Amino acid sequence: MEWTLIQDGDDVTIVGPGGLELVIAHFDPALVKQGDAQCVRDGVRMRREWSYPLSGVFLDIVSRFVDGVGSYRMFFGEAVRWDIPVTLYDALCALGRPEE
Repeated sequence: MEWTLIQDGDDVTIVGPGGLELVIAHFDPALVKQGDAQCVRDGVRMRREWSYPLSGVFLDIVSRFVDGVGSYRMFFGEAVRWDIPVTLYDALCALGRPEE
């Protein structure tokens, strides 16, 4: 199963492998923080690209670059992590941009 982002009115659902369905009810783009922290650890450059508060934890998208090759991870709090494709990363980042 591929990752999919579905918008239904104010709600956003992230669908992923293993039957994952993460619903963000009443998504508010004003709560999105983009590109606010970065670090280098063991030669790996990491940057929090996108963050959204959910029930006391954050849904974060982090980019990792090793030898110039990028990958993306989605974290739910500190305990749950998924590797995600660039297409989902792009779709989530677009949600936090103001409409033109």
